[in-house]
Amino acid sequence: MPSLSIVIPVFKQPKWIGGTIDAVALAVERSGFDQAELVVVVADEETREALARVDTRIPLRVLGEERPGRFAARQQGIEAATGDLVLLLDSRASIAPDALRFVSDRIKDENDLPIWSAHFDFEVENPYGRFWSVIIPLVWWRYYSQPRTTSFGLEDYDRFSKATTCFLAPRSMLLEAKTEFSSFYADTRDASDDTGLIRLLAARQQINVSPHFSCTYVAHEGYRAFMHNVFHRGKTFVDSYGRPGTRFFPLVVAYYPISLLAAVIALRRPRLALKAAAATPVGFAAVATALRRDRAD
Repeated sequence: MPSLSIVIPVFKQPKWIGGTIDAVALAVERSGFDQAELVVVVADEETREALARVDTRIPLRVLGEERPGRFAARQQGIEAATGDLVLLLDSRASIAPDALRFVSDRIKDENDLPIWSAHFDFEVENPYGRFWSVIIPLVWWRYYSQPRTTSFGLEDYDRFSKATTCFLAPRSMLLEAKTEFSSFYADTRDASDDTGLIRLLAARQQINVSPHFSCTYVAHEGYRAFMHNVFHRGKTFVDSYGRPGTRFFPLVVAYYPISLLAAVIALRRPRLALKAAAATPVGFAAVATALRRDRAD
């Protein structure tokens, strides 16, 4: 059985880091992986203090963040990891108890190193979590309309959900992809490894996805934190899909003239702009109804 490293970049999440580690420790205990370690890259003192109070059942290494941003912290963790396989995990994502067991049962030998991207469930007690629980399955309907164990490659890459929020891959492949990765942004805090990096892996090997390899994501709470997260996702979306040949490239290109037109209309016809703004959520509600989402969605 190959060895496993779990890499968790974390910034200002003292409330969630303990639960995330407890969940992954339980999944490791049930997994069948004989050798496992936790590598946590921490960017703030408050979370570091919370980590000191966590009673881990597997070896834990805590690293100080050398460069700012989640992308750089992940790369630092991958470089420090010693496992054959690396599980990338966000601090607000709780992996399912039997997720790693599902993966390990399908590994034939130490040379059979798979790639798995997690199926996402969402904590929907707050409206921001429910927002993502609607939007993600809508965008990636090809898989979420019928969740199943399947795989995808480069040809159908843009039809399936994928994210380094909970992502398992051979360490050697992650390191190789890092050398080829490029971003529109000089500041790596804005770079998107969620799509750009995984796209490089898909060119080499099929990426597996299944509801049996899943995690629950807890959205950022509060309007300010939510908008900060949305703004960051917008920048990484452009970094991921602002390239010819990707599924959403036309949408990225169209966004700018449409935004300019909307601004002109808002200045010249403010009442019309307000009516359009008021009608937008009604339109989305109609779509959700057509897709048979429940009332809360």
